[in-house]
Amino acid sequence: MQQLNDTAFIGISIFKPRFMDKKSLVNYLSFIRKEWPRLTIVIADKPEIFNLQTMENIKYNQAMHIITKRGVDIKKNIQEKFNDVNIVLWQDIEFKLESYVTILNSHIESCAEFKYLLFGTVAENLRPRYGDIEMRKLYNLSKYLIQELAQTIYFNIDLGIKNEIYPGKIGEVKKYVAELMDLTYSYYDVRNRSITKLYTRTSKQSLVPNNANDC
Repeated sequence: MQQLNDTAFIGISIFKPRFMDKKSLVNYLSFIRKEWPRLTIVIADKPEIFNLQTMENIKYNQAMHIITKRGVDIKKNIQEKFNDVNIVLWQDIEFKLESYVTILNSHIESCAEFKYLLFGTVAENLRPRYGDIEMRKLYNLSKYLIQELAQTIYFNIDLGIKNEIYPGKIGEVKKYVAELMDLTYSYYDVRNRSITKLYTRTSKQSLVPNNANDC
């Protein structure tokens, strides 16, 4: 397993403006790789299905066509500049996340604190794109973030990659899950050519706690 400080992973949201523009994407990744040369890039295309179906009423097949094309375009833009970077498509890891998705979904039902933190994070992140969102839609929209949190757990526990880079506002829910799953984990916000470590913790027992479904 990879555990060196020069190793990190980043999830690419396919509709985030900085990743849709090729020049911005390349410049951003070039800066990151100076700090973490052993970088794994995950293209989070398939989770976008929840946003397109819930907020834009796009049918599944059409939505999959849109997000697959966008994911392929982003992968091509990365590969044209970086021939030695590890690029992971969501379909490559989706089935490996299932057990962690199950844990997190159970925790939504058993812990109101987690549920409201999750829903609040989703509403805040999507407000620039969709405006205020009705409460009844947040459960389905939260499935994207659940997938993303499961990704964090998988890379940490299964692959031993402890550093995550994410230029977004989901730090509090990431912290919550790091505590819940007892991860050794560091979370970095990288933007405007600046690196900020927002959170770091050391595992107390290096195992998933038995009470992971409890508050």
